[in-house]
Amino acid sequence: MLAVSLEDASKKDIVEMLFARRDSRDAARTFLRWLREGGGRRTGQEMSRFADELQSGRLGCRLSRVNFYGTVLRRFVELGLVAKDLSYDGERRRAVKAYRVVLQPVGRHRPLAPSLMYLAHVVSERWNEEIGAGG
Repeated sequence: MLAVSLEDASKKDIVEMLFARRDSRDAARTFLRWLREGGGRRTGQEMSRFADELQSGRLGCRLSRVNFYGTVLRRFVELGLVAKDLSYDGERRRAVKAYRVVLQPVGRHRPLAPSLMYLAHVVSERWNEEIGAGG
């Protein structure tokens, strides 16, 4: 699931840790930048427009909608880094399903390496730093 060895974990960014393929990494970096610009929250409609633009190549990289939803977004959701919840949309004045960033709880001390807990800690640290909450 993770594209990183325990030895390399502390040297890589979150995208390099999660994705092995270059096109997926480019799309994931573009997605994270776009998600940060939206304050860490985007509606389903916004996500659909993003996937369309990603597929067309208008965002500087190209990945099909199917691959974006099935690879990039799915990985972030499965790892608990992004969640899909009901959220109030002030513009529409109603609750809508929206994707939002989930900040990860991180202890002050890293577990001993090499271990699964060490890798989980490093992934959580990187996520919080790169999404703009920890750095």
